Amino acid sequence: MQVEDVARRFLANKLKNEYNISVVVRSFEIDNVIEFGIFADLGDKVILGEVKARARVKTVKQLERAIEKLLEIRPEFQRKKIISMIYAQHATEGLIEECKRKGIYLALGHADLTPLNLSA
Repeated sequence: MQVEDVARRFLANKLKNEYNISVVVRSFEIDNVIEFGIFADLGDKVILGEVKARARVKTVKQLERAIEKLLEIRPEFQRKKIISMIYAQHATEGLIEECKRKGIYLALGHADLTPLNLSA
């Protein structure tokens, strides 16, 4: 199973088991513009994420740029609360600190390194 599949299954299970939210977690791509390995539309919220085998601080910048581009191209997402997520098999200490500082949900394998905040 690929890392992306594991990440999507992990998030779907977390949402179902901890928040009683059943949602299809998938990838989302606009050809030759942006791609998110994780996409979960929760109605008034959307979880957008990067999936990496090894994630570093630059992953945060990649995710932020992709979200900015999405909001430019698809303005309907501006009405939703964007929840940023990074799923990785390995993460640097710098990434963990950056995610804590910016409120990005970071999951490593099957453990949360930072909290998932679904509140409005």
